[in-house]
Amino acid sequence: MNLTALEHEITKTEEKIAAYKEKVKALKQRKLNEENAQIIKLVRSADMSVTELREMFRPAKQQNKFEEEESDV
Repeated sequence: MNLTALEHEITKTEEKIAAYKEKVKALKQRKLNEENAQIIKLVRSADMSVTELREMFRPAKQQNKFEEEESDV
């Protein structure tokens, strides 16, 4: 393979990599959107007030802060 052919192959490969990176980014965004939709559906089906939901998640939030502080040590 001559130098020009190698350069062309490199360029083609770099373009494919860039396209795949964009595809992965779009798929991750679709996944996040789907997860968010499922979370919203679940929360709405709980038939709880905002205050009740907040209280329900407060222990989990405090636990996450505790775990983050431990990992920083």
